[in-house]
Amino acid sequence: MHKLKILIVDDDKANLDILNHTLQNEYIVYVAKSGEMAIKRALADQPDLILLDIVMPDMSGYDVLKILKENNATKAIPIIFITALNSAADEERGFLLGAVDYIVKPFNSSILKARIKVHMRDLKKSRIIERMGTFDVLTELSNRQSFEERLFIEWEREIHNKTPLSIISIDIDNFKQYNETYGYLQGDVLLQTIAEVFSEYLHTDADIVARIDGDEFAFLLPDTDEAKTLEIAHAIRHAVDVMEIPSMGSMSTQFAIKIGVATKIPEADKCALSLLEEAEKSVIT
Repeated sequence: MHKLKILIVDDDKANLDILNHTLQNEYIVYVAKSGEMAIKRALADQPDLILLDIVMPDMSGYDVLKILKENNATKAIPIIFITALNSAADEERGFLLGAVDYIVKPFNSSILKARIKVHMRDLKKSRIIERMGTFDVLTELSNRQSFEERLFIEWEREIHNKTPLSIISIDIDNFKQYNETYGYLQGDVLLQTIAEVFSEYLHTDADIVARIDGDEFAFLLPDTDEAKTLEIAHAIRHAVDVMEIPSMGSMSTQFAIKIGVATKIPEADKCALSLLEEAEKSVIT
């Protein structure tokens, strides 16, 4: 099971060391010593939870929270304030801005770990519920809604990082005719089998493959240049060409796929969906 990720933000080295020591055995821990660095790390590392100090020299934790909540790539990350500010007004302000918890220093390490576990358990539950509405039941891949949400998030992240974002679009040729020839149950078998093959080409945690329409699939590949994307696309084509399709009857079935690719370094004035449209219009041989 993958460890969940926590970003600790505090300008005091002693506090960072204590929190890191307390949490590093159970979580992947990142640290940031300033608000500016916290925003960069949140975008780059996509932590599952952020522990955020309020009083820092460059910008306050309140300001950091506001910036993170205004960005699609980071707005869903839960944030816990850990601070020496202990007034009711400070705590109220933290919750009104969107923090999920407010812990006053000095803290008890055991209590801190217990409260983090509660939030992580709630996070896992919410992700299960979210996944139930964002994956395709037949293929168990992500669906179009989930794909587009991730596309928007990665688009904004790559604008910040100035790195390439790629999409591979895949269509099954004449899928309607395939169903009419071999039957709709065999058509489902084809979709499930091809989905299993596609899942083997997710090389990083950020990669995603989705069924975006009846016979259309798409890969989203962050931080992937055009050469690497073409290499992956050709590998997928070969894997599909040699894959064995379980048959509902005695005859073997025949089908073909069309693949298109598109790569861009995202720009703020361009639409993320334009990358998908470009991939769908292109064809590689």
